[in-house]
Amino acid sequence: MIGPASVAAIKSSAKPVPMLPNSELPSKSSDLMYLADNADPFLIEGHKTIAFEILQALGWKEPDCIVVPVGSGGLVWSLWKAFEELKWIGIIEDNRTCLVGVQSSACSPIANEILGWHKGRSMAKHPIAKDLVFQLPERRFEAIEAIKKSKGWAYVVSDEEMLMAARTLAKEEGIFAEPAAASTIACVRMMVEDGKLDPADQVICVITGSGLKDPIVAMKELERNIALERFIRGEVSRRPLIGKTKEKILKLLKEGPCHAYGIWSKLKDEGKKISPSAVYQHISKLEEEGLIAKTEEELVSGRTRIIYSLTEKGKKLADIL
Repeated sequence: MIGPASVAAIKSSAKPVPMLPNSELPSKSSDLMYLADNADPFLIEGHKTIAFEILQALGWKEPDCIVVPVGSGGLVWSLWKAFEELKWIGIIEDNRTCLVGVQSSACSPIANEILGWHKGRSMAKHPIAKDLVFQLPERRFEAIEAIKKSKGWAYVVSDEEMLMAARTLAKEEGIFAEPAAASTIACVRMMVEDGKLDPADQVICVITGSGLKDPIVAMKELERNIALERFIRGEVSRRPLIGKTKEKILKLLKEGPCHAYGIWSKLKDEGKKISPSAVYQHISKLEEEGLIAKTEEELVSGRTRIIYSLTEKGKKLADIL
Protein backbone atom coordinates (compact mmCIF):
# COMPACT_ATOMS: atom_id res chain seq x y z
CA MET A 1 0.00 0.00 0.00
CA ILE A 2 1.16 3.51 -0.85
CA GLY A 3 0.05 6.54 1.13
CA PRO A 4 -1.68 9.55 -0.50
CA ALA A 5 1.40 11.77 -0.13
CA SER A 6 3.62 9.17 -1.85
CA VAL A 7 1.09 8.76 -4.66
CA ALA A 8 1.07 12.53 -5.21
CA ALA A 9 4.89 12.59 -5.33
CA ILE A 10 4.95 9.75 -7.88
CA LYS A 11 2.33 11.42 -10.06
CA SER A 12 4.31 14.68 -10.06
CA SER A 13 7.40 13.00 -11.50
CA ALA A 14 8.49 13.83 -15.04
CA LYS A 15 7.86 10.31 -16.34
CA PRO A 16 4.35 8.83 -15.87
CA VAL A 17 4.21 5.76 -13.64
CA PRO A 18 1.29 3.33 -14.07
CA MET A 19 -0.69 2.69 -10.88
CA LEU A 20 -2.16 -0.81 -10.63
CA PRO A 21 -4.80 -2.09 -8.20
CA ASN A 22 -3.91 -5.22 -6.23
CA SER A 23 -5.99 -7.37 -8.54
CA GLU A 24 -3.81 -6.41 -11.49
CA LEU A 25 -0.39 -6.87 -9.86
CA PRO A 26 1.99 -9.18 -11.77
CA SER A 27 2.00 -12.81 -10.64
CA LYS A 28 5.03 -14.43 -8.99
CA SER A 29 5.86 -16.06 -12.31
CA SER A 30 6.46 -12.62 -13.83
CA ASP A 31 9.98 -11.30 -14.48
CA LEU A 32 9.08 -8.18 -12.48
CA MET A 33 10.12 -7.91 -8.83
CA TYR A 34 8.15 -6.30 -6.00
CA LEU A 35 10.87 -4.29 -4.25
CA ALA A 36 8.98 -3.65 -1.00
CA ASP A 37 8.43 -7.32 -0.14
CA ASN A 38 9.51 -7.74 3.49
CA ALA A 39 10.37 -11.38 2.82
CA ASP A 40 12.83 -10.38 0.07
CA PRO A 41 16.44 -11.10 1.15
CA PHE A 42 17.67 -8.14 -0.92
CA LEU A 43 15.60 -5.79 1.27
CA ILE A 44 17.28 -7.22 4.38
CA GLU A 45 20.71 -6.66 2.84
CA GLY A 46 19.78 -3.06 2.08
CA HIS A 47 18.54 -2.42 5.62
CA LYS A 48 21.86 -3.67 7.00
CA THR A 49 23.48 -0.44 5.79
CA ILE A 50 21.61 1.39 8.59
CA ALA A 51 23.77 -0.47 11.11
CA PHE A 52 26.91 0.32 9.07
CA GLU A 53 26.08 4.05 9.08
CA ILE A 54 25.33 4.09 12.80
CA LEU A 55 28.65 2.46 13.64
CA GLN A 56 30.57 4.65 11.19
CA ALA A 57 29.08 7.77 12.82
CA LEU A 58 30.15 6.45 16.25
CA GLY A 59 33.72 5.68 15.19
CA TRP A 60 32.98 1.95 14.86
CA LYS A 61 32.04 1.64 18.53
CA GLU A 62 28.81 -0.16 19.32
CA PRO A 63 26.09 1.83 21.10
CA ASP A 64 24.55 0.35 24.23
CA CYS A 65 21.08 0.15 22.76
CA ILE A 66 19.23 0.67 19.46
CA VAL A 67 15.45 1.19 19.55
CA VAL A 68 13.63 0.14 16.38
CA PRO A 69 9.99 0.31 15.21
CA VAL A 70 8.80 -3.23 14.43
CA GLY A 71 6.16 -4.07 11.85
CA SER A 72 7.19 -7.00 9.67
CA GLY A 73 10.29 -7.56 11.83
CA GLY A 74 12.70 -7.11 8.93
CA LEU A 75 14.50 -4.02 10.19
CA VAL A 76 15.43 -5.30 13.65
CA TRP A 77 16.59 -8.58 12.10
CA SER A 78 18.71 -6.65 9.56
CA LEU A 79 20.49 -4.73 12.31
CA TRP A 80 21.26 -7.91 14.24
CA LYS A 81 22.53 -9.59 11.09
CA ALA A 82 24.76 -6.60 10.29
CA PHE A 83 26.30 -6.52 13.78
CA GLU A 84 26.97 -10.26 13.72
CA GLU A 85 28.66 -10.04 10.32
CA LEU A 86 30.79 -7.05 11.36
CA LYS A 87 31.90 -8.99 14.42
CA TRP A 88 32.71 -12.05 12.27
CA ILE A 89 35.00 -10.07 9.94
CA GLY A 90 36.65 -8.25 12.86
CA ILE A 91 35.42 -4.67 12.36
CA ILE A 92 33.86 -4.67 15.83
CA GLU A 93 35.14 -6.68 18.77
CA ASP A 94 31.83 -7.85 20.11
CA ASN A 95 28.13 -7.56 19.37
CA ARG A 96 27.10 -6.04 22.71
CA THR A 97 24.33 -3.73 21.46
CA CYS A 98 20.90 -4.67 22.76
CA LEU A 99 18.04 -4.27 20.30
CA VAL A 100 14.66 -3.00 21.49
CA GLY A 101 11.60 -3.58 19.30
CA VAL A 102 8.61 -1.24 19.52
CA GLN A 103 5.16 -2.19 18.32
CA SER A 104 1.81 -0.44 18.21
CA SER A 105 -0.82 -1.40 20.77
CA ALA A 106 -3.15 -1.69 17.75
CA CYS A 107 -1.29 -4.80 16.57
CA SER A 108 1.71 -6.31 18.37
CA PRO A 109 2.16 -10.04 17.61
CA ILE A 110 5.96 -9.99 17.97
CA ALA A 111 5.95 -8.07 21.25
CA ASN A 112 3.09 -10.22 22.54
CA GLU A 113 5.16 -13.38 22.07
CA ILE A 114 8.27 -11.91 23.70
CA LEU A 115 6.27 -10.51 26.63
CA GLY A 116 4.16 -13.64 27.00
CA TRP A 117 0.89 -11.82 26.40
CA HIS A 118 -2.27 -13.51 25.18
CA LYS A 119 -2.00 -14.24 21.45
CA GLY A 120 -5.66 -13.51 20.78
CA ARG A 121 -5.45 -9.76 21.42
CA SER A 122 -7.65 -7.99 18.86
CA MET A 123 -6.37 -5.41 16.39
CA ALA A 124 -7.65 -1.82 16.53
CA LYS A 125 -9.93 -0.78 13.66
CA HIS A 126 -8.23 2.50 12.80
CA PRO A 127 -4.55 2.36 13.82
CA ILE A 128 -2.61 5.58 13.38
CA ALA A 129 0.72 3.85 12.68
CA LYS A 130 -0.25 1.65 9.74
CA ASP A 131 3.40 0.86 8.96
CA LEU A 132 3.56 -1.15 12.19
CA VAL A 133 0.40 -3.17 11.58
CA PHE A 134 1.29 -6.70 10.48
CA GLN A 135 -0.96 -9.42 11.89
CA LEU A 136 1.28 -12.09 10.32
CA PRO A 137 4.77 -10.51 10.16
CA GLU A 138 6.99 -12.08 7.52
CA ARG A 139 10.08 -11.81 9.73
CA ARG A 140 8.40 -12.64 13.02
CA PHE A 141 10.71 -15.48 14.09
CA GLU A 142 13.87 -13.67 12.98
CA ALA A 143 12.83 -10.51 14.84
CA ILE A 144 12.16 -12.44 18.05
CA GLU A 145 15.52 -14.19 17.70
CA ALA A 146 17.34 -10.87 17.16
CA ILE A 147 15.77 -9.20 20.19
CA LYS A 148 16.31 -12.19 22.49
CA LYS A 149 19.87 -12.93 21.39
CA SER A 150 20.85 -9.28 21.81
CA LYS A 151 19.41 -9.39 25.36
CA GLY A 152 16.97 -6.68 24.33
CA TRP A 153 13.32 -6.00 25.10
CA ALA A 154 9.99 -5.51 23.39
CA TYR A 155 7.65 -2.61 24.12
CA VAL A 156 4.13 -1.68 23.06
CA VAL A 157 3.08 1.98 22.73
CA SER A 158 -0.32 3.54 22.14
CA ASP A 159 -1.38 5.89 19.33
CA GLU A 160 -1.48 8.79 21.76
CA GLU A 161 2.02 8.05 23.06
CA MET A 162 3.33 8.01 19.48
CA LEU A 163 1.65 11.34 18.67
CA MET A 164 3.05 12.93 21.81
CA ALA A 165 6.53 11.63 20.97
CA ALA A 166 6.21 13.00 17.42
CA ARG A 167 5.32 16.43 18.82
CA THR A 168 8.28 16.31 21.23
CA LEU A 169 10.65 15.33 18.43
CA ALA A 170 9.42 18.18 16.24
CA LYS A 171 9.60 20.71 19.06
CA GLU A 172 12.97 19.72 20.54
CA GLU A 173 14.89 18.50 17.48
CA GLY A 174 13.07 20.00 14.50
CA ILE A 175 12.41 16.50 13.09
CA PHE A 176 8.96 15.91 11.59
CA ALA A 177 8.45 12.16 11.99
CA GLU A 178 5.48 9.98 11.21
CA PRO A 179 3.85 8.38 14.31
CA ALA A 180 5.32 4.92 13.58
CA ALA A 181 8.83 6.40 13.50
CA ALA A 182 8.28 8.40 16.69
CA SER A 183 7.32 5.20 18.51
CA THR A 184 11.02 4.78 19.39
CA ILE A 185 11.02 8.08 21.32
CA ALA A 186 7.89 7.02 23.21
CA CYS A 187 9.61 3.72 23.98
CA VAL A 188 12.71 5.38 25.47
CA ARG A 189 10.49 7.24 27.94
CA MET A 190 9.00 3.93 29.05
CA MET A 191 12.44 2.34 29.31
CA VAL A 192 13.66 5.15 31.57
CA GLU A 193 10.62 4.68 33.77
CA ASP A 194 11.25 0.93 33.94
CA GLY A 195 14.86 1.47 34.94
CA LYS A 196 16.18 -0.25 31.80
CA LEU A 197 18.49 2.63 30.91
CA ASP A 198 21.41 4.18 32.73
CA PRO A 199 22.09 7.93 32.28
CA ALA A 200 25.48 7.01 30.81
CA ASP A 201 23.99 4.66 28.18
CA GLN A 202 24.31 5.57 24.53
CA VAL A 203 20.91 4.98 22.95
CA ILE A 204 20.09 5.23 19.25
CA CYS A 205 16.47 5.73 18.16
CA VAL A 206 15.87 4.80 14.53
CA ILE A 207 13.42 7.30 12.99
CA THR A 208 12.16 5.36 10.00
CA GLY A 209 9.85 7.78 8.21
CA SER A 210 9.09 11.45 7.65
CA GLY A 211 5.80 12.97 8.75
CA LEU A 212 5.35 14.02 5.13
CA LYS A 213 4.55 10.37 4.35
CA ASP A 214 1.28 10.85 6.20
CA PRO A 215 0.55 14.59 6.57
CA ILE A 216 -3.12 13.83 7.18
CA VAL A 217 -2.28 12.87 10.78
CA ALA A 218 -0.66 16.27 11.39
CA MET A 219 -3.60 18.06 9.74
CA LYS A 220 -6.09 16.24 11.95
CA GLU A 221 -4.12 17.28 15.04
CA LEU A 222 -4.14 20.93 13.91
CA GLU A 223 -7.87 20.79 13.18
CA ARG A 224 -8.50 19.33 16.64
CA ASN A 225 -6.59 22.19 18.31
CA ILE A 226 -8.57 24.79 16.35
CA ALA A 227 -11.85 23.06 17.25
CA LEU A 228 -10.86 23.08 20.93
CA GLU A 229 -10.17 26.84 20.86
CA ARG A 230 -13.52 27.54 19.21
CA PHE A 231 -15.35 25.35 21.73
CA ILE A 232 -13.77 27.15 24.71
CA ARG A 233 -14.70 30.55 23.23
CA GLY A 234 -18.29 29.35 22.84
CA GLU A 235 -18.27 29.66 19.05
CA VAL A 236 -19.41 26.06 18.58
CA SER A 237 -21.51 23.79 20.78
CA ARG A 238 -20.02 20.47 19.71
CA ARG A 239 -17.37 19.33 22.18
CA PRO A 240 -14.09 18.23 20.54
CA LEU A 241 -12.46 14.96 21.59
CA ILE A 242 -9.51 15.63 23.89
CA GLY A 243 -9.30 12.17 25.41
CA LYS A 244 -10.83 10.76 28.58
CA THR A 245 -7.55 10.78 30.50
CA LYS A 246 -6.91 14.46 29.74
CA GLU A 247 -10.48 15.29 30.74
CA LYS A 248 -9.94 13.46 34.03
CA ILE A 249 -6.68 15.34 34.68
CA LEU A 250 -8.42 18.66 34.09
CA LYS A 251 -11.21 17.69 36.50
CA LEU A 252 -8.64 16.63 39.15
CA LEU A 253 -6.81 19.95 38.82
CA LYS A 254 -10.13 21.76 39.07
CA GLU A 255 -10.26 20.42 42.63
CA GLY A 256 -6.87 22.02 43.33
CA PRO A 257 -3.20 22.22 42.25
CA CYS A 258 -1.29 18.96 42.21
CA HIS A 259 2.02 17.43 41.12
CA ALA A 260 2.34 14.78 38.38
CA TYR A 261 2.87 11.85 40.72
CA GLY A 262 -0.14 12.93 42.76
CA ILE A 263 -2.27 13.03 39.62
CA TRP A 264 -1.09 9.54 38.69
CA SER A 265 -1.90 8.26 42.21
CA LYS A 266 -5.43 9.70 42.06
CA LEU A 267 -6.03 8.20 38.62
CA LYS A 268 -4.77 4.85 39.90
CA ASP A 269 -7.04 5.05 42.95
CA GLU A 270 -9.99 5.54 40.61
CA GLY A 271 -9.13 2.37 38.73
CA LYS A 272 -7.37 3.95 35.76
CA LYS A 273 -4.61 1.69 34.42
CA ILE A 274 -1.91 4.08 33.25
CA SER A 275 1.85 4.39 33.67
CA PRO A 276 3.48 7.45 35.28
CA SER A 277 5.27 8.23 31.99
CA ALA A 278 1.94 8.31 30.15
CA VAL A 279 0.58 10.76 32.75
CA TYR A 280 3.64 12.99 32.24
CA GLN A 281 2.97 12.93 28.48
CA HIS A 282 -0.67 13.93 28.99
CA ILE A 283 0.43 16.75 31.30
CA SER A 284 2.99 17.91 28.73
CA LYS A 285 0.30 18.03 26.03
CA LEU A 286 -2.16 19.92 28.26
CA GLU A 287 0.62 22.39 29.08
CA GLU A 288 1.39 22.80 25.36
CA GLU A 289 -2.25 23.62 24.70
CA GLY A 290 -2.24 26.25 27.43
CA LEU A 291 -4.77 24.41 29.60
CA ILE A 292 -2.48 23.90 32.60
CA ALA A 293 0.71 25.56 33.82
CA LYS A 294 3.52 25.09 36.32
CA THR A 295 2.67 27.35 39.24
CA GLU A 296 5.24 26.45 41.91
CA GLU A 297 8.03 24.10 42.90
CA GLU A 298 8.62 22.34 46.19
CA LEU A 299 11.58 20.37 47.50
CA VAL A 300 10.71 16.89 48.76
CA SER A 301 13.46 14.52 49.98
CA GLY A 302 16.04 16.46 48.02
CA ARG A 303 14.03 16.32 44.77
CA THR A 304 12.17 19.17 43.10
CA ARG A 305 8.46 18.57 42.65
CA ILE A 306 6.54 20.71 40.15
CA ILE A 307 2.98 21.75 41.00
CA TYR A 308 0.47 22.18 38.17
CA SER A 309 -2.70 24.30 38.11
CA LEU A 310 -5.38 25.11 35.58
CA THR A 311 -4.92 28.24 33.48
CA GLU A 312 -7.89 30.54 32.81
CA LYS A 313 -8.37 28.70 29.53
CA GLY A 314 -8.20 25.38 31.35
CA LYS A 315 -10.72 26.51 33.96
CA LYS A 316 -13.19 27.47 31.23
CA LEU A 317 -12.85 24.07 29.60
CA ALA A 318 -13.04 22.19 32.93
CA ASP A 319 -16.27 24.06 33.78
CA ILE A 320 -17.82 22.99 30.47
CA LEU A 321 -16.77 19.33 30.63
